[in-house]
Amino acid sequence: MKLINNSECREKRHNTIPLWEKFLLVCFSILLILSNGTLYGRYGYAQVVLPILILVICLLFIFATLFHRGILFFDYRKNLIWIISCGLVCAFVSIGSHTVPTMGHFTFLLLYSLFPLFIILCQRDGLLDIIFNYLSLLIAFLALFSSILWFLGPFLGVLKPNCSFLYTWDARGESYETVFGYFGLLYEAQWSKFGSFLGYRNISIFGEGPVFAFYLLIALLLELFYFKSPKNWRVFSYLIALFSSFSTTGWILALGILLYNLYLNSNSSKKIRILIIFICICLCIVFFSVALSLFLGKSSTSSGGIHIDDFKAGFDAWLSSPLWGNGIGNNDAIVPFMSTFRLNNTGFSNSIMFVLATGGLLYFSLWMVSFLGFYHAGRRMKIFGLFLFLVVLFSNVSYFASAAFFLAYGVSLLIEYQRGQSR
Repeated sequence: MKLINNSECREKRHNTIPLWEKFLLVCFSILLILSNGTLYGRYGYAQVVLPILILVICLLFIFATLFHRGILFFDYRKNLIWIISCGLVCAFVSIGSHTVPTMGHFTFLLLYSLFPLFIILCQRDGLLDIIFNYLSLLIAFLALFSSILWFLGPFLGVLKPNCSFLYTWDARGESYETVFGYFGLLYEAQWSKFGSFLGYRNISIFGEGPVFAFYLLIALLLELFYFKSPKNWRVFSYLIALFSSFSTTGWILALGILLYNLYLNSNSSKKIRILIIFICICLCIVFFSVALSLFLGKSSTSSGGIHIDDFKAGFDAWLSSPLWGNGIGNNDAIVPFMSTFRLNNTGFSNSIMFVLATGGLLYFSLWMVSFLGFYHAGRRMKIFGLFLFLVVLFSNVSYFASAAFFLAYGVSLLIEYQRGQSR
């Protein structure tokens, strides 16, 4: 899809960006990473303060554009409609389920409603590429340094922990435990038995491996499908970190992304392309066979069994209230539908069934608007959107500010598409 600003306008704007705006963009990128899923972002008041800072930066850019550089009425009107729609969905689900959204999910919805206008303005001013570049670069450094520290520390035992942190995964922050780390960039917070490997996973500054894998996959998508010239050292750092995170979902999705990228950029014969498609089909068959085996066996020691049970429990909870759901972010409503073998671990592992079970079809429809935006974009953005949805929906990121930002990117593409159609 052709964007409103051509490359010359964006380049001209890029060369005149004030220092304070560059500083805010760096802060915005850091906050998107820190705000959810990290040890730092869940400590004390940080889980409240960081999303507020993201909102403040977002509003600063919107008002600066509104008062100093002008804003097209069409975008303001369309985004106002989007904000009202998000508010109405939140209200209807709350009334229908007789609950109010949890604070984390309300913040997600608030940011999701405001981000599209922010993204459109950044795109026109040549700033969106900078934000994506900062995000990719920050995650690349985290991936590279944490992988080195993990190899020398938990894996080889050559490097000893030299820092500690009070860690909690409790939403209320009522219970903390001390975890030890390396230079504040890697913490020993998740012990895992994966095949013959028994030890700490590489989770960097995040609470668990799948969360780290989520950010790595998002950065991988940016490098391969958003930027015209991907930086190989970044891609390499993402893949190394994904390997040491021992996230099965991360491995499968990364392999799918790499195979499709190879297919997309392959200049080889038709036979090679068919071979790539055949490999993908075989991998899908193996994945679903293993998943079905785990589910039928209900192994209490298997993480995969819990993941599969999340889909079943989420589906059953959704059927109990398909339109309204059971309350946005209300995890307690899903617990009664979970299998008894995993009631010692009732944390949810994916967004797709969590959103349906808690917010029903109404809330899920807001997520699908983003998909429509990517669908009407160019080929590379279509693929970017497809894999983005797989990464988001098969990870537990239904309250992440970073997930709201990338989903809002799809909404902004839809607004741009509608503007082009109205001409």
